[in-house]
Amino acid sequence: MLVNSGRRDERGAALVSVLVMMLVLTLFALTLAALVMNTSKTLAGGRDVGQARAAADAGIAAAVAAFKQAEACTGTIASTTAPVYQVTCVSDASTVTFTSTGSAVDGLQAGVQAVYGYTTAQAFGAKVGQLTYFSATGTYAPNIVTSSTPDPAKVVIADGDFQCKSAMAANLVVEGDFYAYYGCAVSGSVAAKGKTTMYGGSSVGQDLTTGGTVTLYAVSSIGGTLSSGGDAVVYNSSIGKDLATGGHVQLGSGSSVGGNLTSSGYAYLSSGSSVGGDLSAGGYTSLESGTSVGGNLTSTDYSSVDGTVKGNLVSGSYVLANDNSSIAGSVTAAGTDRTWIHGKVGKNVTAAGPVTTHYSSTVIGNVIAAGGGTSAIYGTVGGDFAAAGPVLLDYNGSVGGETT
Repeated sequence: MLVNSGRRDERGAALVSVLVMMLVLTLFALTLAALVMNTSKTLAGGRDVGQARAAADAGIAAAVAAFKQAEACTGTIASTTAPVYQVTCVSDASTVTFTSTGSAVDGLQAGVQAVYGYTTAQAFGAKVGQLTYFSATGTYAPNIVTSSTPDPAKVVIADGDFQCKSAMAANLVVEGDFYAYYGCAVSGSVAAKGKTTMYGGSSVGQDLTTGGTVTLYAVSSIGGTLSSGGDAVVYNSSIGKDLATGGHVQLGSGSSVGGNLTSSGYAYLSSGSSVGGDLSAGGYTSLESGTSVGGNLTSTDYSSVDGTVKGNLVSGSYVLANDNSSIAGSVTAAGTDRTWIHGKVGKNVTAAGPVTTHYSSTVIGNVIAAGGGTSAIYGTVGGDFAAAGPVLLDYNGSVGGETT
């Protein structure tokens, strides 16, 4: 009897355990279901917020684009495809405020407001405003700079270099270096504190001023005056007016200066280059065959001429007028070294040293050789020949006036 009673107690305990386990599992299932439902609601809410915010941001972008095109507020802008946006615009003299409301598919809304400063295009062409960059930048095709007035816009690069690769109806002020590549066409002027490099058919319509060296090549052009604080190297390019440098000048083949050329150092003209006005150099001057100077040529050092000078030639040292030289005016050589005339001089020759007129040379006017060395006449002198030293008259030489 005792044994049977003990077995009935064990079966009751097992039943209780099963019931407790079922209760625990039921509570766990209910908790898990609640978590899943809450997570789903959270994800759905996040999706709706994201849709509404994205729609509001898209509205801001659309309103900014419309404002840039019209340069004014254009009224309320709205989309029609869900999620939708609606944007209003308010502007004053210097700022514009966009307020955009985006709506998700289920109707949840989000708002975004953006405030921008702006300057109208009309201010660029006047003296009341400008477009300023505070770091190195550039323009690249197909982007261009235009002006809504007849005057060029004013563009300032307050810090850094500027690279131009497209059309610009502007006057440029560059704190650093200026680079003009193929496609660059600046209708106004350029003022660069650093150096300037132009090539590939690039152009500046008006004056260019640069504090450093300047290099022009590959059919580049400047419509106005070029002023450089350093050396100027010009190859197969043109300058419409004057060229003035604080260093040396080299004009390569195919290059031209429409006005005067003034150099603080030497001036070297390669064959096929030309200067329309006067040429003045703080060092020597060298003109290869096929070059021309439309006015006077002045140098503080010697002058070697194998081209054409249509005015007078004044040298701080001796003069070497080579076979192909043609000097329409007078020649004055302040140096005591020998001056050589191989070509043609249209007026007088005055030298502080001895003078030799070589075979085939012609001096239309008088020759004065103030130096003590022996002067020689192998060519033709149309006027008088006066020398401080001995004079050698070759049998091929001739003097139209007196020889003293």
